[in-house]
Amino acid sequence: MQWCETLAPGIFFISTASHGGILVSNTVTRTLSNAARECGFWDGIYLCYEEDCQACVVLRELLDRDRQNVPSWVKDTVAFERDIDRSLQRYNPGYWEARRESRMIHPRPRQRRRRSACAR
Repeated sequence: MQWCETLAPGIFFISTASHGGILVSNTVTRTLSNAARECGFWDGIYLCYEEDCQACVVLRELLDRDRQNVPSWVKDTVAFERDIDRSLQRYNPGYWEARRESRMIHPRPRQRRRRSACAR
């Protein structure tokens, strides 16, 4: 392994000399949707998501649930989320559709913006 970044407790983005991806410990897989779990494959105690096409599934799940900040290597957060969504639509259309349907049934609550002390 060349490097490993913890995205959330039990969820790791890893890179090796030849490849990488996201590993989700079996203790936290229940935090992912059924559609997301179906996109991964098991290797030992980890549900694995290959970096080129499947890792975006986990990144989108974490971002949707406000469980992750954008990874440290990302410089443009808007482009990062746009690229995730494009990848999902191209390589994981079943997941993208399940996510869309789930969001229609359970819309994400709008976060209230806190006013700064200067605006009061």
